[in-house]
Amino acid sequence: MLNHVLRPITRNLIRSGTRSGSSATPADIKLATINDIPGSCGPWQEHYDSRQKVYNTQLIAGLAVLVGTITYIKVSGVIFFNFNPPEQPAEDK
Repeated sequence: MLNHVLRPITRNLIRSGTRSGSSATPADIKLATINDIPGSCGPWQEHYDSRQKVYNTQLIAGLAVLVGTITYIKVSGVIFFNFNPPEQPAEDK
């Protein structure tokens, strides 16, 4: 099976040979330096506080949905959580 996959790939590589047009590097490339990194444009604390406000709101909403879902499941009786042993049937009492 591996032979069926590799055979067309090697055949295409042999036929195409080296591609001189795509392997040539342009002469006017400027290498990046540390001075090319953009600097901060304002105080980071304001942006951080606004993002944290959004994240905290999402966290509280998620916890509220989780607690509401577990409460609904417990109250409706869909799932028995096995907190206590099950009640004995009426005929055994």
